Amino acid sequence: FRALPAMSMHQLPSGTVALMTGAQVITNIHSVIKELIENSLDAGATTIDIRLEDCGLTRLVVQDNGCGISAEDAPCMAQRYFTSKLTAFSDLESLATLGFRGEALNAICTVAQKVEITTCTAGEEIGRTYHMRSDGTVERTLPAACAGKGTRVCVLGMFTAIPVRRRLFDKPPARKAELARVQDVVYAYAAAHPELHLTLRHEKVPVLAFTKAVASGPEAALAAVLSCSASQFVPLPSVESFADASVDSTTALAAALRAYNPEAHGTITGTLPAPTADDKTVYRSSPDRTFVFVNGRVVNNKAVLKLLRTALPCPAGRSPVCLIHIACPPETIDVNISPDKMTVGLQHEAALLAALEAQIRAVYPQATAKASAPAPAP
Repeated sequence: FRALPAMSMHQLPSGTVALMTGAQVITNIHSVIKELIENSLDAGATTIDIRLEDCGLTRLVVQDNGCGISAEDAPCMAQRYFTSKLTAFSDLESLATLGFRGEALNAICTVAQKVEITTCTAGEEIGRTYHMRSDGTVERTLPAACAGKGTRVCVLGMFTAIPVRRRLFDKPPARKAELARVQDVVYAYAAAHPELHLTLRHEKVPVLAFTKAVASGPEAALAAVLSCSASQFVPLPSVESFADASVDSTTALAAALRAYNPEAHGTITGTLPAPTADDKTVYRSSPDRTFVFVNGRVVNNKAVLKLLRTALPCPAGRSPVCLIHIACPPETIDVNISPDKMTVGLQHEAALLAALEAQIRAVYPQATAKASAPAPAP
């Protein structure tokens, strides 16, 4: 490395800071989709419609039937660190929403060429369309006809402010791979919310069309993602249904279970492949349909993924199609680890892994997986 000339310290311009931090929050197209879906769910939406053009680079629209944004809140809805979810850091210990930092909309405005937000609240006959500036402030407001309450976010020219990142998606293989990741996000929330009507459309090659109607239950919702029969899946048994014979009382797993306290550590529900299921349907070459949620948030948890691959009778080199919901007391998880909020720290991870393994063994008594961790402290 060549020596650089001496330079005095100086503060970066606010616009530079906003672009650098926004580019860490919105790293790709599927991160935009994830953030906007979570905003819709926080708003109580039961219908979410997603439309992409040119892999979302030219145009990306997410529309929902949530509660909408009031005229009073709209001026600050996309300003950085404005949020209705918390007022102090300590509020994270009682967080009940998916979003909380007030970064996503601001970051989208920062990296895109143009953002328009149309919204209408209950009781309003006429909605409002807000044309946003790159700093998240409102440039102008126009009246908008609305068919009901909800919010529509339209993003044009994604990553125009970061040319090198936009060029990463220039080649068709890169766009195809990114569309697959968009599908992964959409499928995860479609499977996790039977009550949700969700559609995804990509208007140009490759043409993509997915619709998940309201499902009768968790198994039907997961089956809708795979376009297969709900009979391919079974519910994860509750703690109360553990069979004494499913866990050897002399093992480390049994010791971990004796220390497990559902009220203090959390509970686990979900959907597993049925023992009679077709292996080609319920086991895949990648973990892209192994969905893990913590307090409603889709996460990457390597320990849970490893346990699922070993505790279930997965064919060599394959991962299960399943859905795991971990519900923990908010004060026992850390959701503020990464900008994308995909990494969550679990205070009682060992206890939860032990409970999950035992629940799986209630369905698959012949499982050979070992305890994932020693007995946790009560």
